Amino acid sequence: MIKKPVEVEDILQQAQQEDDNARTDLQAQIQALLDTTSLLPLDEFIQPPGEVIEDLEKDVFARVVEHHSTVDKAKQAEDEVDIEVKAKPAISAVLEALELLNLYKLIADDGEVDNIKVFEKMEKRVTASKTAAKKQMSIQGWLKPN
Repeated sequence: MIKKPVEVEDILQQAQQEDDNARTDLQAQIQALLDTTSLLPLDEFIQPPGEVIEDLEKDVFARVVEHHSTVDKAKQAEDEVDIEVKAKPAISAVLEALELLNLYKLIADDGEVDNIKVFEKMEKRVTASKTAAKKQMSIQGWLKPN
């Protein structure tokens, strides 16, 4: 028995018809799930009828500046009173602290060489500032390291 040849156009029409039917079914299901009667129109959503804006443009700017720049005056006064001016630590104390930090990092042995290098650089800077702060009394005092 020999089958009648099927035309490509018939196959395409049948597939298109099936797609149209499936789309129509899906749209019906979506419409059944959505209750579009309770949705707000776009204009009412953007500009609700019960909302009235009373601010003028210049008032808005002033209020924003006031809101962000207002600081509690009592708290600000307390903060100013609590500030203590600490004296500059002695250079010898700074050098001792750096030496202690360097020793800690060497003992910790966490593999971070960068911190040790930073401590050494700071030690050199502090030593240089100590040398720069000295007053030259004689040439021997300047040449001898302390």
